[in-house]
Parts: sequence; C-alpha cells; structure tokens
Amino acid sequence: MAKPRKGRHKTEMTKHSKIIAGVILLVVMLFILFFAGNSRQDRYLSQPVRRGTIAQAVYGIGTIDADRSVELKTAVTSIIRNIYVREGQQVSTGDRLVELQDVTVLKAPFGGTVTSLPYNVGETVFAQSIVAALVDFSNLYVTVSLEQQAALPVRNGQKANLSFDGMRGKSYRGTVVAVYSRKEEFLVRINMETLPPRVLPGMTADVAIIIAEHSDALLIPVAALEGKEVEVRGKGREKITTGLVDGAYVQVVSGNIAEGDRLWISRGRGQ
Repeated sequence: MAKPRKGRHKTEMTKHSKIIAGVILLVVMLFILFFAGNSRQDRYLSQPVRRGTIAQAVYGIGTIDADRSVELKTAVTSIIRNIYVREGQQVSTGDRLVELQDVTVLKAPFGGTVTSLPYNVGETVFAQSIVAALVDFSNLYVTVSLEQQAALPVRNGQKANLSFDGMRGKSYRGTVVAVYSRKEEFLVRINMETLPPRVLPGMTADVAIIIAEHSDALLIPVAALEGKEVEVRGKGREKITTGLVDGAYVQVVSGNIAEGDRLWISRGRGQ
C-alpha cells in the first residue's frame, strides 16, 4: 500500500492559510478605512472659506455725559427763602431757581433740566453747599476709559457702535472726536449721531470702537487656524498669512486657499 504524501498535504494547507490570511487582512483594511472616515466626520466640522466685511475693534464701557451741566452753590451760609422750580422741570436761560434769605436769587445760566434741589424752604444751607443742579440734555456724548494698549490705535474720526443693557439687538453709531489722558486714565470722547430716548448722564453702554475695517475680504473661522496653518479639505495643510481678526473670523491676506474651499475644524474648537 502506498503511503500518503505529507509534503503535498502540507503545501495545500499553506496555500489555504495564505488565502485566509489575505482575506482577513483585506477585511481589516476595509474596516479601518470605513470607520476611520466616519471617525473623522465625527471629530471634525467642515466650514467654507467665504468673502465678506470684517472689522477689528477696541472694546470698553462708556459713560453718558452732558456737554453742559452746573451745580449752583451759595457763597455764604444762608436760609432758603423761596424755590421757584421743581426737580425735572425744564427751564430757560435766566429763569429764577432759588432765592436765599439775603435776597440773592440763583438763576439758570443756560436752558436745561433741573436735576437736583436738595433743600426745602426754611432750611439752612452752609457756604459752598449745592443748592440746585442743572443739566442740558440736548447734547449728550459718551466717555470711554481704556487701558494704554487699547488706546494706542484709537484715532479721531473712527466710528463706534454702542449698545445698552435692556436694548439688545439695537446699536447706535458715534464718532471719536477726542483721545486724551487724565491722571492714569486714557479717555475717548464719542459724539453720538442718535441716542435712545430717556438716556441720562451717568448711564453706561457697551462700546466698540472700529479701528480697522475691510470689505470683500477672504474670511475663515478663527477656530480653523492652527498657528499659521489651516487644513483644507482635499488639499491638506496650507500655510496662510492673516490680517484683521474680529473674534469669530480672521482675514486671509495670502495663501493657497480660495473662496468655496472647505476647512476641517476640530469639533471641540468649532463649537
């Protein structure tokens, strides 16, 4: 009886093993490619490069001030003899406000609104005490206090946008007319084109002073920028030169990207 050929059986087993190993390897590679693609979609957002207007601003808190206001005081100690007006009353230049016991009559130096009458008839007022206060509300402006670094790029003629608490969604336009220092403060005066009704001196507003602005600029989300590079879908990583930044978008000055390109952004950064 002939003996079985062990070498031939071993060769056939080896071939089968290689085929099985090859099939397994192919399945594993397909699995990796499929889930790697899905994993990228899960981990990244795709955002377009677009064109638009971008503005860079300096931000601060502004205080409403009046061009003309005055506090009327007594020169000597006296007694209030008569009061001719009430708080909140509109007066004209020369109108009588308060009369003192020595027949001194305090008059309005300009037209405006009486904002304070701290004493009543018959009460004693001491020298240099405030007897009445008057404000002209017809010409209000905004004063913004800035840190030195923020104040450096601010110039006369720059535009500013103001918004008030309780009036979100509404913005009011003004123009920088003065930049100056007072002690350790750097102050900016903004004259307003319009202000909402019932705004009074002492109220505050959020202010954005526009220090630079470009229209039809090539823009990308700030979150897409990694150092000086972005990852472009279908192109890979590209180096770019940036310009203005407004917090959400950054201007692209140069680089191998164009309007309509899509950028990969990590979901953690893009949310």
